[in-house]
Amino acid sequence: MQLIFDRGTSLERSLLVDTINELVSENRLRASLNKAFEDLEDIPDVSSFYANKSFNTVDAVVENKTIRLDGTYNYIAVLSVTYSERSKQYSLNLTLEYQAPVVSE
Repeated sequence: MQLIFDRGTSLERSLLVDTINELVSENRLRASLNKAFEDLEDIPDVSSFYANKSFNTVDAVVENKTIRLDGTYNYIAVLSVTYSERSKQYSLNLTLEYQAPVVSE
């Protein structure tokens, strides 16, 4: 499954995930990826996600079909990655939230 941010725009970027969990009452989405990588070159580069945490839209896509998300999200609140050399296991954890626009007076 992929989370595709700002789909169809010049800002489009995506992350491979295997689990999503919406905390609808909190307007929060958690996503994760747990995968073994034998070749370190295959580990995803997530630098663009922590360099630019804001986005306008996000879609969860499986085999070209969009999964309906019930919340509204526009900000990456948490992004963590872990790699275990012993097991070759890579873990990515992501939390999306909504941040209201800042109104200047």
